[in-house]
Amino acid sequence: AVATIHPSSTIVATITSPAAIMEEQPPPSVNEKRGEPYNVVCTHITADFDTLASAIGLAKLWTLGIYDEHEEEKDEDDDNVKEADENKDEDDDEDTRGKRIVDGPLPTYVVLPRGAHPDVQRFLSLHKHLFPIRSLKSLPGFSDADLKNNHHHNHHDHDRNPQSPYRGLQRVGLVDAQRRDRLGPAEILLPHAKKGVTIVDHHVDAESDIPEAVNYIVEPVGSVSTMIAERLRNAGNARRKNGGFETKVELTEAEATLLALGIHSDTGSLVYDSTTAKDATMLGWAMEMGASQAAIA
Repeated sequence: AVATIHPSSTIVATITSPAAIMEEQPPPSVNEKRGEPYNVVCTHITADFDTLASAIGLAKLWTLGIYDEHEEEKDEDDDNVKEADENKDEDDDEDTRGKRIVDGPLPTYVVLPRGAHPDVQRFLSLHKHLFPIRSLKSLPGFSDADLKNNHHHNHHDHDRNPQSPYRGLQRVGLVDAQRRDRLGPAEILLPHAKKGVTIVDHHVDAESDIPEAVNYIVEPVGSVSTMIAERLRNAGNARRKNGGFETKVELTEAEATLLALGIHSDTGSLVYDSTTAKDATMLGWAMEMGASQAAIA
């Protein structure tokens, strides 16, 4: 059985009420303005707890503007980007503005391309509203017609079209998988990510067939949730600065519980051969952050 997480319980000091949790993410049914920048993180098809937990965690990092990319390359380009922005004509048309690459904190949504395991479905039936989960057709600016017409147009035509739902898409993440067929219908997002695709996985012997991938993060641990939990912990400890504001990562009870479930399930309660000391450490950290023992048991 999947235990219920009670939002009214003590989670972290910064979250004091169910309303505060609910306000963290926009309602999944809202279609924002086309062209507004955003990121997407995808689970693999038939999502298990590890891919779901790591997708939610990576989305949280990206929402805060914390990206696991090559900082030195970004630093070298900062002055050029700043100068270009200062010289940009204020009268640029909407089409040009829509093509701009945007860094920093951005809304980041999680897409489950095709279904989930029964235990995950039960968990989400109780707690989906606590996470930034959307279907493909409820991403900003998308509609059923956009998805149906996608394969009849060149993706460059989509990106040039002022009404294209892809115009705002900055990054796409894929967790716990490295191949196109594991994305199901979400594969259509890959060619439109202006900052490319990031793959986060723990299957070190796997090979990717995604040429759009520009950032590979693969580590020999028992679960991807361990990798993401470590980054959340380190980001919180470092108090990374973004846009002049200090960012400290805090987890809700639901987020901490999901990360713990991801590690717990993919390591077989820390007994599988692939389990490492890091898995045990990060499971302990998730518990410290308020994960529900009843939900994990």
